[in-house]
Amino acid sequence: MDKKLGEIIKVARKNKRLTQGELAQALGVKQALVSKWERNERFPQGEIFIHLMQFLDIVPNLFPGYIKAQKIEQQVNEYAKAEQVEQLHREMEELKKKVGDVIIQTANHHTERRGTARI
Repeated sequence: MDKKLGEIIKVARKNKRLTQGELAQALGVKQALVSKWERNERFPQGEIFIHLMQFLDIVPNLFPGYIKAQKIEQQVNEYAKAEQVEQLHREMEELKKKVGDVIIQTANHHTERRGTARI
């Protein structure tokens, strides 16, 4: 493919007779970001990329390498989130154990003061 993504976005936007600002508003991004896309300084990410392709009627299969990279990035992000969830779960279990220990210690302290049996 000879054209870069930015050129394709620019041509498609102009074919729809949209300004950068109008495209930005339709996608919920800033006009400066659309400008950077068109100059190939930044590239649309994730869902924004998909919405952009749909809105401008650009066939995504023109960018198989880019789409594959997006999918890999999404998988990496999902994996990272799963790892974070696992870590939070481990921390929560540790906190539950600590809270349980504090409750038992508090109960034992109170029962010792009363002279009754310990937990």
